[in-house]
Parts: sequence; structure tokens; C-alpha cells
Amino acid sequence: MTQIPDRLRLRSRAVPAALTLVVFAATAALAGGGQAAAAVTAAAGSTPVTSLHWVGYTFDVGHVTGVRAHWTEPRVTGKAGSEEFVWIGIGGWNQADYNIIQDGTFAYFPSAGVRNEGVWWERVPVDPEALFPGVPVGPGDHISAAITLLPGKGNRWRMTVDDTTSGASWAMTVRFKSMEVYPSFVVEDPDEDAAGPNGPFYPFARWRSVTFTSAAVRVRGAWVPIARLSGALRVNMVRGRRTLATAGAVSKRSSFTVRQR
Repeated sequence: MTQIPDRLRLRSRAVPAALTLVVFAATAALAGGGQAAAAVTAAAGSTPVTSLHWVGYTFDVGHVTGVRAHWTEPRVTGKAGSEEFVWIGIGGWNQADYNIIQDGTFAYFPSAGVRNEGVWWERVPVDPEALFPGVPVGPGDHISAAITLLPGKGNRWRMTVDDTTSGASWAMTVRFKSMEVYPSFVVEDPDEDAAGPNGPFYPFARWRSVTFTSAAVRVRGAWVPIARLSGALRVNMVRGRRTLATAGAVSKRSSFTVRQR
């Protein structure tokens, strides 16, 4: 496998303790399953690559003006300082290392036994670190996220993350000059402090698996299911000789599962 230079974090992505929301069991409706049952396509259509802290898929295509997907928020466990991020975005690879717009969900453990979960978003290099609007999510919740370039001039993007289980939602329109390449669907173990090619990384949280469903990319104004996209890069998380997480093949229904080892 080839390790490709995925975008490095400019600053720590840790959630400020004063801004985090503890999600109580009463608001975190649990919903088992949620993974699409579909026949898996052959893996021959994707190129395996490795990343130090990303696992999922990105696609070597251009003229990208939208990404969208669904997933079930995993039950995350970890020690103090652990973090886990699930997201969709455009950019972050090769020539777009420092050009990315992204949103999704996070789980963060500010201290032992305390888990904070919610929505986050970011534009690199516009935003020096991830932004947290204070919208909670919980384990088992069904999440729907999208990022879409709006018509007209001005580089205006509509970003949304909806928790269809609890009814919580977040939406924002932002300005961003995207290179419109490398649509991505990722679970991440973020960098800690100043970013570098070898970390350091936050303590690795346990999340077992995440399944992205109905994943699609808007190319030249038309939505295309990822099962029909060429240029798929299947990203496995590898550090040294240790494989931490792997991405499964994309199904005919444009779903795939990433799993921890």
C-alpha cells in the first residue's frame, strides 16, 4: 500500500471543556443496527492506500460541488484525552492538503468516564481549528450530513448535519474557495497540538465500526452514488507495522463499513 499525504491538522482539534456538552442517556436514543444489508462489490475498483489517522474513502475526481452520506453514531469509549471524528468533506489530499471543507460528528473524553458528543465543522485553512456549534448527538443516533455548493457566484456552501433520531439539527451557509477535488468519507483519530507528518495523535478511542450509507458526490452538478465513481482510494489507518482500522469494499448501494482492528 502507498501512504498518501492526507491533510495535516493546523492546530489541536481538542474540544474546549467549557464548550462541550455531556450527552445524557435521556437524550441519546439508542437504535441498534442501521447498517445497510447489500451485496458487496469487488474490491478491484479501488486503490488501497494508508494514512496515519484516517480510515475510509476518498476519490480522485474533480469538479466536486457536493458530498452527502448517512451513518449511525458509534458507541465510543476511551480514556481521558481520547477523540474520534466521523466526517464527510471535499479536499484534504495531495494538491488539496490544505484545502478542505468538512462537517460531521465527534466524541471526546475530557476526563475519565466523561464523554462529550456533538456536531463539528471546519474549513482549512480558513478556520484555525475545528468549530463546535453545541448540537448534541448520542450513540446509536442516525446522522445525515451534506455539504453543497450553492448556485451563483460567491463560493457559498450549505453545510448540514441532522440527527434524525433525536430531531437535533445544525445548518450553516459559509464562504469557501474549494479546489473541488477529493470528496472524502472518513473516521479520524486527530492530531494533537502542532500537526506533523508523524503526529502526535490523541489517545486512540474505541469505536469498533462505522457504516456510511447512501454516500454520494455531486460532480459537474449531478449527484453520483460512490459505487459509480472511478478513482476510489480505499484508506486504511496504519502506523508503523500496525494496522489500526480498515475500510471495507463499497457496496452496490454505495455503502461501506470501516472497522477497528
